[in-house]
Amino acid sequence: MGKNIADHKFVDFNLRAYEDNDRCKEIEDELNILVTEDELLTISTLNADKRAILAAVRSRGLVVLPTATSRVASFNLPYARTTQSRFRIPINIDKNTCCNVSKQSGLDKLLRVANVIIWDEATMAKKITVEALDLLLKDINDCDLPFGGKVIVFGGDFRQVLPVVLNATKEEHIDTSLVTSHLRKKQKKIHLTENMRAKDDPSFCEYLLRVVNGEEKTISDDIIQLPPLITIPYLDDTSSLNALIEYVFPKICDSNFSSDEVVTRTILTPKNDDVDYINDLLINKFIRES
Repeated sequence: MGKNIADHKFVDFNLRAYEDNDRCKEIEDELNILVTEDELLTISTLNADKRAILAAVRSRGLVVLPTATSRVASFNLPYARTTQSRFRIPINIDKNTCCNVSKQSGLDKLLRVANVIIWDEATMAKKITVEALDLLLKDINDCDLPFGGKVIVFGGDFRQVLPVVLNATKEEHIDTSLVTSHLRKKQKKIHLTENMRAKDDPSFCEYLLRVVNGEEKTISDDIIQLPPLITIPYLDDTSSLNALIEYVFPKICDSNFSSDEVVTRTILTPKNDDVDYINDLLINKFIRES
């Protein structure tokens, strides 16, 4: 109409628009993450193998995207998200499924400038999800190199939990995992052999390695008898569970019980119903103010 929209005061023109690849909201969110002094100090606790990986990551640049296969694993990485959420991988995926990321979107721009992507617990992911990310990054970066030329750090142990496949055989579980993907041959494998969490208990470390390497003696049908030092004898459901709670949280009924003892200890169970039941037992044991 031949008029200037700025004259009508519809919007505040001091607002900054994200028009170029370097200033979109998704990129700024990553660059504005504050790293605390305590987090920087943890670098000094890394062993030689992990420092070598860190040096390789640092040499690539600033933007590092931490992700993990499961939500629980993502909690162990600062500012991490699940791979399903970060890369818009559909829940129900097959070999023809693509990541739901449109070009010119903020996520598209973020993945272009990302120097390193960390995928923790990748051994739990189905290979078709990793291959979907490979195709996405090739398309975004217009590059036929694996993952569009990006550095991807996969973490995990194939001796632990493989992808969950309903009613599948052992062979079918293995076939769906990353170990059988065509991308596996192009990966550089770095072996971390030192258990940092249990380094002060060498006998337990050795025991774990015997179990995962299939070297621990079995009773029958591949059943392993756990050492008495790490078991609580079963009497009945109630008394045995109370004995477990007393062992893990020995001062829970004490008026001087510290919250620090709660956050550093946990009882794991595979079923949510059992989680709720144990939580209720613990809550009822807390000392209440009268």
